[in-house]
Amino acid sequence: MNKFVFDSKSTPDTKAWMSSIISITICISVFFVIGTVSLLFYDIVIGFLLLIVVFGILYTPYRYMLTETALMIKRYFGNITIPLTQIQEIRLFADTDKKGIIRAFGVGGFAGNYGIFSSNIHKILHVYTRRNSNWTLIVTPQKKYVIAPNDIHFIEAVQEQIKKNELSLHPINIKICI
Repeated sequence: MNKFVFDSKSTPDTKAWMSSIISITICISVFFVIGTVSLLFYDIVIGFLLLIVVFGILYTPYRYMLTETALMIKRYFGNITIPLTQIQEIRLFADTDKKGIIRAFGVGGFAGNYGIFSSNIHKILHVYTRRNSNWTLIVTPQKKYVIAPNDIHFIEAVQEQIKKNELSLHPINIKICI
């Protein structure tokens, strides 16, 4: 049985809220300007904006959970599981990591940041954040992930669980010779 170890919500911080509000304001402005052109075009724009909002809500992470064997990124649609045995490194995302970061495919702003991003240091990053603070880099042999838990102690909990699992896999044998 896979026992729950640690949990951290993922809620937007002030910067993420502002980014979402600006995105929505721009969409509504474009919606009203373009909507005056044609009624059919108006319907298409409404449908497109609704799809963006729905997919934004479905794919944004709302919680990060740590079990004895895995780190889970909980989303309303399509949870992601990273086995702890695959994690080579977990640490805070440094300012140098963010240098030159661009969105290759995904969302950057509305309801958080998620999708595939790239930076000067990291060629491909799989970003699953709702906030712009506490960005955490997770390196596995296959992918690099970025999450943003509310509770920064989540990083320590993952590191401790990985060490605990390694000790249980390779127990120290002490022989007493008399």
